[in-house]
Amino acid sequence: MRRNWLTPALVLGLAAVAGAWLTTQLTDGPEHGGSAELDTDTLPRTVEPFELTFADGEPFTAESLEGGWHLVFFGYTHCPDVCPTTLQTLQRTMSELEERDAALPTVVFVSVDPERDDRAQLEEYAGFFRKDFRAATGQREAIDDLTDQFGAVYHINRDEGEDYTVDHSAAIAAVGPEGRIRALLNPPHRPTEMADRLEGLMAEEGS
Repeated sequence: MRRNWLTPALVLGLAAVAGAWLTTQLTDGPEHGGSAELDTDTLPRTVEPFELTFADGEPFTAESLEGGWHLVFFGYTHCPDVCPTTLQTLQRTMSELEERDAALPTVVFVSVDPERDDRAQLEEYAGFFRKDFRAATGQREAIDDLTDQFGAVYHINRDEGEDYTVDHSAAIAAVGPEGRIRALLNPPHRPTEMADRLEGLMAEEGS
C-alpha cells in the first residue's frame, strides 16, 4: 500500500501538474482559510496558542514549535499528488542538509482531513517518507484556527462521496525556534534550493 512509486520522472510530472493546479483551483471560494493568507509583509509572525495532537498522542501546541526550526505543511493522507510529491521533496531536502552537516528542522505534516486521518494512519504515512517526520491533526475548529494563522487554504469536495478529495494550498511554512513564522516556501519546491534557503534562514542572527 505504501510502496515507493514516486520515481524522479513521476515526481517532476506531478510537480508540473501540481503547479498548474495551484494556479487555477480554490478560486470559487475555499471551505476554510484564505482571508489570512500570508505574504512577506506579514512575516515574521508569532504563532498564537492552539491545540492539536501528534500522531504519537503527544499534544501539538504553539510551544511545540519553539526551541528549534520547524517546517509545517498542511494536507491529507489520501492526497493523490501534491502531498506525496511535497513530502518526498522534503525527504530529499533533509538528506541534502545532512550531507552538508547542517542542522535539520522538524517536519510537521498537519492533516486537514481528521474524519479519515486517524493517528495510526498519520504516523504510518509520515514515517513512510522519513522516520523523523511528524504528523498531527485534531478537531475541525482547531485545524481551522491553525490554517488561518498560517494562511493555508483548503476545500473538502464532499459531493464526491466517501472517496472525496481535498483541494489545498501547498506552501511550506518555516517556523523559527522563537515560535514565529519566518518564511513561506512556495511551490515549485526543489530540494537543493530549499536546503539553501533553510541554511540561510537558520544562520540568521538570533536563530
